[in-house]
Amino acid sequence: TDAPPQVVWDIMRAHVAQAGRSPKIEDGSPAHVILQQQSTTEVSFASHRDADPESRRIKLVRYQINPEKNWGPKARHTESRKPATRESKRKQADPADKTNANAVADAEAAAADISAVSVAETEAKKSRTE
Repeated sequence: TDAPPQVVWDIMRAHVAQAGRSPKIEDGSPAHVILQQQSTTEVSFASHRDADPESRRIKLVRYQINPEKNWGPKARHTESRKPATRESKRKQADPADKTNANAVADAEAAAADISAVSVAETEAKKSRTE
């Protein structure tokens, strides 16, 4: 509330005057001293005519009912977690793609050259050891 503290204490004093003092409040205690002070504000606990809005009189609910069970935000969408296979990672040779076909042919030729050199080196090693 933005009411000054004096008004809040006046409301507390009016409530104690209407409901009666608690037996736990002893004479001479701080609560007893505060409640004995004279009230400076007129306090009424009667219902105000604007306190009951028309929406409540025609039985409208203040907080709407959920439209269905578990209707709120759902989990975030995630990608499937299937393990990737080697074949799916490799590029497939497309015969229509000439640059890819040339690259494949060059790679095959290089592999043949390497194997030919390997065979020649192996034969040279055999002849040296014999």
